[in-house]
Amino acid sequence: MFTEKIFLHFFDLHFLAERAIENLFVRVKGEMRLATRLAVLSAKQVLIPAASFYESPACNDILQEYLPVADLGIFALVGQAGNLSDFCEGKVYQYDEQSKQRTAYEAALRDALIIPFKRRFRSATKDIAKDWLTLLDHSEVPGLLEGCRLNVPSDIETRWQLVPARLDGRAFIVEYVVPLLFDGKVNRAVTNKLHNVINRAYFGSYLVEMQATVMGDLILLDSPHFDSSNLDVIPYRFIVQELNKRNKLEWLVNCSVEELFVFRETAEWNDVFFSAYARKQKQGSIRDQMQRYMLGKIPLATDAADLKVKKNGDTYVHQEIIMGDKYTAGQVGAQGPGAIAAHMTFTHIGDSDQRSINLEALAGELGTLRQHLKSIATTAAHDVAVGCVAAAEGEAKRGNREAALASLAKAGQWALDVAQTIGLGVVANVLSKLIGL
Repeated sequence: MFTEKIFLHFFDLHFLAERAIENLFVRVKGEMRLATRLAVLSAKQVLIPAASFYESPACNDILQEYLPVADLGIFALVGQAGNLSDFCEGKVYQYDEQSKQRTAYEAALRDALIIPFKRRFRSATKDIAKDWLTLLDHSEVPGLLEGCRLNVPSDIETRWQLVPARLDGRAFIVEYVVPLLFDGKVNRAVTNKLHNVINRAYFGSYLVEMQATVMGDLILLDSPHFDSSNLDVIPYRFIVQELNKRNKLEWLVNCSVEELFVFRETAEWNDVFFSAYARKQKQGSIRDQMQRYMLGKIPLATDAADLKVKKNGDTYVHQEIIMGDKYTAGQVGAQGPGAIAAHMTFTHIGDSDQRSINLEALAGELGTLRQHLKSIATTAAHDVAVGCVAAAEGEAKRGNREAALASLAKAGQWALDVAQTIGLGVVANVLSKLIGL
């Protein structure tokens, strides 16, 4: 487990409507189920809007296999009420009598399930309304509807302003908003833009209060409302690739819930997660460098003649862009078909410097650093750094010099900053060389 709480966004019916992927339902449901399993492996608690559980048949179906272990508290449904019964009763009257949502909530009141429920105190509806009116304050409404091949009413801003009041207690969803804004039918371009506005505020309302991370970089279900490059976001795609590389993906899809809980405590899963996060961090570094190039802040080398290698002690800086195939050994700029590398810094500590490192002293300071990092870690990225330091400590204690340095190199800048702050001179000196400072 690498993070306290993860919020699952992808079961929400209105998010799925925005994604317009109803023709891919089998694949979508498969990704939902796998992402849910990865969430269980990655977090102490998985948070799901109670509305998703009752309104989304896919969500209800996927969570059924976890109901026998519900008392472990791994999952919690989240809503603005004291308990699930009160939540469902309040939702009944937000929907029209013949709607599927109302039918689902009425059924839930008759057949109460015992599922952990986490009360929230912010109102998603109020947060959506606030964001809705902010667009009006910033004069963004006319521009929002541009290019939708629609005759926009001349009083659209007045109608927009009145929407929260005219909903009169009904759910703040596109289905109920459209008739308040337009006189006739609208096309999908319009509904998708409205979904985007509402979903952004809805998810934001939960994340601000719950202080949870999310699953990002999904194939079909990635949300435009989260920045998947943020290190706090769980890297779905990289984790799946790492599992597949180890011939573990098919097993994970088909294993029992009991086997899943056992696997999340194993060193193998730790290795999968840390490897995925290391790739995510590397990708972020490449993206940052490319953005700097696009802004004209750094030069771009495009062929072998432009390759510049500067030696500063034992640090080698390769200013290079590689697109295509490049296969090399040791420290590489890119490897494998379609690899991309950009302005990457690789650091090698020479043999003489390696031999001068007192492994016993290094292991002792790494233990101190690990304990301190663990006490102040607040994000998934921090947890990864703690894991890298722990791995380096173990290798140093076993006398595996190169393995210890390889693990320590992945700990990154945060670990170096903390080591320097608390006066761990040996670790700080080695780590600064490893990351090229």
